[in-house]
Amino acid sequence: MIPPTKSKYKSMAGRYKLNNPSKYTGKQLPIFKSKLEAKLMLYLDMNPNVVSWSYEPFAIGYFDPTAKRNRKYFIDFVAEIKDNKGRVFKYWIEAKYKGEAKKPGKSYKNINRALENTKLYMTNSAKWSAAKAMARRQGAEFIIITEDFFSNKTVRAAKKRVQQN
Repeated sequence: MIPPTKSKYKSMAGRYKLNNPSKYTGKQLPIFKSKLEAKLMLYLDMNPNVVSWSYEPFAIGYFDPTAKRNRKYFIDFVAEIKDNKGRVFKYWIEAKYKGEAKKPGKSYKNINRALENTKLYMTNSAKWSAAKAMARRQGAEFIIITEDFFSNKTVRAAKKRVQQN
């Protein structure tokens, strides 16, 4: 990876240096906007079961209920991944921290933060509904990956599921 720079995402950003450029199908080198995206890029790049992957390959139109207008949403990743039987599945992947991917709780301590979190969740839900529908029409599955994906417990469970198929 190229050294990260600061970004508005309160995390890190930088250009990812490909280890397996033949697997990457994007038009430009990927630029991660968070530590989570950087981890996922490394995972997709180095995992032998990943046939191909790209970063922000296209936009999906959706209606933003908080802004009350149509907008474009760029899918974070598209990946083709083979299972242990050699079958290839296509995934549209959103990398999102857990706190941004779940419905906000009922917190009245800070009403402004609660309102901001609710608006973010409503916008994300609209994006993800549009992505799920379009992915299904194109024979892909839309998934949201959080930091839990990289925990040992999650990796073991995923490996177990693959071995059972």
